[in-house]
Amino acid sequence: TECFTCEGLHYANRCFKEISDYVMNQVEFDDTDLLSDLKNNFLESDNEVEN
Repeated sequence: TECFTCEGLHYANRCFKEISDYVMNQVEFDDTDLLSDLKNNFLESDNEVEN
């Protein structure tokens, strides 16, 4: 017997897409925070070097 039917694959694919979209949205927000933190840290250390 076939383990995966076309319907099953389609359903799994749709679920996966929804999950990956959700994860990407979560990661995007985290990334912007992380990047701004890194940039701030970099700028701070840059200022310390100048002084």
